[in-house]
Amino acid sequence: ATEEQFYILAPLLLFFFNRYFLKKSLASYRNVLIFIFFVPAIARFITWDLFLGLKNFEINNYLLYIYRPFHNNCEGLIAGMIISNFYYDENSFFKRGLKFPAVLWTSGLLLFLLSFLSKIYWNFTGVAFGFGVLLIYTLMRNGWPTNFLSHRFFYPISKTSFAIYLIHYHVIYNLVPIKLIKKMSLGFGNMELIAAFIYVLITCIFISILLHILIEKPFMILREKFLEK
Repeated sequence: ATEEQFYILAPLLLFFFNRYFLKKSLASYRNVLIFIFFVPAIARFITWDLFLGLKNFEINNYLLYIYRPFHNNCEGLIAGMIISNFYYDENSFFKRGLKFPAVLWTSGLLLFLLSFLSKIYWNFTGVAFGFGVLLIYTLMRNGWPTNFLSHRFFYPISKTSFAIYLIHYHVIYNLVPIKLIKKMSLGFGNMELIAAFIYVLITCIFISILLHILIEKPFMILREKFLEK
């Protein structure tokens, strides 16, 4: 439900800023977003060190107090808002062009490596930086990453990826028949994980195609009708 909370809070933030801030500009709003971007990292430190009093990684506490609460893991969503802000600002680097792509790639890679420094404190921050830089690059330049990701091969993946993301957890924990996995592994115990992965992937793709046809596509058609009016 992280995204659902974001879809509620982000418009409220926009409304609040537009109503109560004197400088109603993209640049001033961007400064607010940049400040908010670092709030989850601070919240994780407060949660893990001060509230829980933990020093070492513990998976159950991590899932319960870091991975699930919205305020502890929303950097990626805020990064999307910042990039969108830059993109629509006539005075930003988006309009001036990307002069030093190598610097962008290098800085993005280094910032992405933050995610490996600490799963507790910097994981979400590093991932947001890394994929944020990739998104900026693909929006600004035509090159092999953009052309590769624009290939028609990725169209069905992009159409079903959100449904796969939503259902994979339930498929793993509720729809994996252990006996079938053992048969798929042909008696080799070390093959069971690979067999389970293949089964989960195929099952998720099949269910996601059904969800796309029965739910997503009809609602997108309905959306277009509303937009036409």
